[in-house]
Amino acid sequence: MTASLEASILWGVDRSELCDEALEDRVRRWTPTGLGAPTARAWQTATVRVIRREVVAAIEAVQRWRIVPSDTTVSPSPSDQAAMDYVYAVALLLAFAQHNWTGPPVHLEAQAFSDATISLLQVDGEELWAAPGTASWLALSQRLLWEKVGAAASAYHIWWYGRAVWAHQQCLSGPSPVLQQRLRQAYGYLLRDQVSDVAASADEPTLAALPEGTPLQDPRERRLAGVEWSLIQHHYYQAEQAVASLEAAARLSAVRVEVSGAWGVRLWHQQRQTALMVARTEDPPNANGASGDGQMERRPVADEFLLPRDVPLHDPDVIGRSVVSSAAAAVASSTLRTEDALLVLTRCALARSYGAETRLAGEQLAALVQLVLDTARQSDARATTDTLLRAYALLLRCRLEADKGRYQERTLHQMEELCEHWYAAAAIDPHPVYRLRYLWAVAYPPRWQLHREYAAVLGRLGLVKSALQVYQQWDLWDEVIDCHRLMGNMPRAERLVLERLQRCGRTPRLLCVLADVRAFLPGRSANAAEDTDPVSALYAEAWRVSGGRYARAQRSLARWAMRHGRHADAVRHWQLALALNPLYPDGWMALGYSAQQLGQWDTAAAAYTRVVQYEPDHAEAWSNLGGVLMQRARSTVEDKAAAESTTPADTVDADHQRALECFQQACRWRPDMWRLQYHALVAANVVGAPAVAISALRRLLAIRNGPGWTTVTDDGMQLTRLVQWLERGNAEAVDDVQQRWARHLVAVLQETAVPAGVSEPLLWDALARLHALLGERLAVLRYRQRQLRCVLHRDECKHGRRGAGVSSADHEAVCGVALLAARSARDVEGGEEEASPLRRGLLQQLQSVRRQCAGQGEAGASCGQLAALMAEWE
Repeated sequence: MTASLEASILWGVDRSELCDEALEDRVRRWTPTGLGAPTARAWQTATVRVIRREVVAAIEAVQRWRIVPSDTTVSPSPSDQAAMDYVYAVALLLAFAQHNWTGPPVHLEAQAFSDATISLLQVDGEELWAAPGTASWLALSQRLLWEKVGAAASAYHIWWYGRAVWAHQQCLSGPSPVLQQRLRQAYGYLLRDQVSDVAASADEPTLAALPEGTPLQDPRERRLAGVEWSLIQHHYYQAEQAVASLEAAARLSAVRVEVSGAWGVRLWHQQRQTALMVARTEDPPNANGASGDGQMERRPVADEFLLPRDVPLHDPDVIGRSVVSSAAAAVASSTLRTEDALLVLTRCALARSYGAETRLAGEQLAALVQLVLDTARQSDARATTDTLLRAYALLLRCRLEADKGRYQERTLHQMEELCEHWYAAAAIDPHPVYRLRYLWAVAYPPRWQLHREYAAVLGRLGLVKSALQVYQQWDLWDEVIDCHRLMGNMPRAERLVLERLQRCGRTPRLLCVLADVRAFLPGRSANAAEDTDPVSALYAEAWRVSGGRYARAQRSLARWAMRHGRHADAVRHWQLALALNPLYPDGWMALGYSAQQLGQWDTAAAAYTRVVQYEPDHAEAWSNLGGVLMQRARSTVEDKAAAESTTPADTVDADHQRALECFQQACRWRPDMWRLQYHALVAANVVGAPAVAISALRRLLAIRNGPGWTTVTDDGMQLTRLVQWLERGNAEAVDDVQQRWARHLVAVLQETAVPAGVSEPLLWDALARLHALLGERLAVLRYRQRQLRCVLHRDECKHGRRGAGVSSADHEAVCGVALLAARSARDVEGGEEEASPLRRGLLQQLQSVRRQCAGQGEAGASCGQLAALMAEWE
């Protein structure tokens, strides 16, 4: 089969691009040699229909050819069978994609297919979600494509097989390691020289017979395959690799898109322009159509002529989009081609891979989405290739506006447009060619997932019954249970599941759903033993019925055990579930928590490590991993100290350094959480990293009075430990390094704590000791006096004894602070002008302390030393 023919099958051709007579003539000239006359005619008919994306006619043509040879004594040759199987597999895959993603719905003979193969598609214990009667289309397409993979297979053949596997993965309830390996094989061959981490996967023995070199030579095809691969990597939690793949694909385009600021308005009656975030395109004048599909004529087009329809915003104040005043910004989007818009939308799909989710990131996504929508409005009537990209852009806009009050009505109607009207539209425009062309390179969800999002919008608006109908339509039983629980009607949910069990039998999924329902019934409580608990028994039955292949049963058993504090059982169940499918970050997170509760530090550390490998921006997992490493190091040091009689405080384990790195990562993704900053401060003090400790202390003090802050008495102790570490640097003399860190820490405290009105004895003590390191004795005296005043005031407030003297329980501590203040006053040279009033004020405070401590019983060491020093001073 020629490369030109396979490229036409890959992209599809509409009648506006090539008439029927010209296409049929080309297909006749592209007919493979060696085919029999009946096979050649059937092949030509099926191939033309596949190129036109008339999938029903193509499938029926192949089926008629299969029936005719069965009535004769002559069986088809291997070349005949191979040629027809290839076209048949592509047609089945396109039919499956059209019916489950873009529409219009596909209607095939029910007797020709059955869902008996659905169990084969449920790999790694994950459930398959697909429209009834269509699962066999995907299974047969994968089998036909895989059987012909070998030395004679073309790059397009491998590409279609990868697309079939990618469609299979998107219809599963979770990521599959088996399918991930198959996708690495297929796209590793296609993009062998484009992305470095894919090159290693091209050496898999299954594809060892494929030809050497880069299979895809056309930059347009290489860019499309690169975009598809970036979405696959993102689906499997490979964030950095996904970004690298997308950037490699973007380098094949001459157009560059950037997000910047511009003056404009968002309200109809806005008089004063404000700074808005907009997306601009930069198209070199000598691009010569380098982006792939050439420069098209542009003229404004009304939204009503485009599908899917852009639902307007009915609000007297809000325009619905950003309107910039700069003419250059308004015209910039006219240079955005279809495949460049694809790169923009893929960047939006990988938004989390680029960094933490912030409000600024949301504004950037909104600007990129508006750029794509504006491009469609400025296209002429032939620009229907934007139809799927436009649908995904509208979906992204719905997600961005879902939590904004004035946009909720438009979000509801826009989701309804995508779920029902556009999917069912059987009009010529947009033709299925344009709906399916970029399906595998756009993160547009399958229908069941799209309806789930639509029902979630209904639920947020309080339309719970309407959301319930959508969930029941797609058998989304977990959400059905949530709806009944919100309505307080769990017995009704139980009756629905029991009725379904009578019709469908005791399938693993329905057994788990029934257990979920009964777990939330009023008065439901778990027994102490798992083997006597009826809810656990249903989950265990689901596991047995599935033959030990239904991962959800073990996950449910683990959650049920965690809910009732049976962490040992939870660890066992999570390990069984994750052994079946390890691509489940929430499961690893829960396993780490249960193991941590049991003191199994190695298991917990390994589990949290898997979480951060899958989701590098998971701040909680980073924090938990750091805490586990600190606890493991502490237990290791204590065991060693018990065995060798060493001092644990003098031992620093290697896990402490790793824990510090984990807390730093957690602070990177959640800089607003004070607890993470505090943990980073503790770990830095243990390791002896003053730069990290001072930085963490700065952020901790900056958010001390922010939302979520609770009084933590240990923060002052950590400050004291940091100062002690600086003091231990050189016992004989203070070096330059100590002074540099001391000055840095003093600047941080004076910048954050002192202006904020923080009055803590430990703060003034730390400042006094830091100035002592710097040799500034007058400052030491000033802060010691503040420390003494703060201690006296705290004692009076604590006991409600203003002017009544120091309490007997605290007089030794007060005398100790007073002694430090007296020594600092003695060390100040008497010739300093500012020293005399400070010393006189301090002397009055010390005399007051002595009077208040009189009659407190036997004087302590500090009291005696203070009395002797004052006698010498006076």
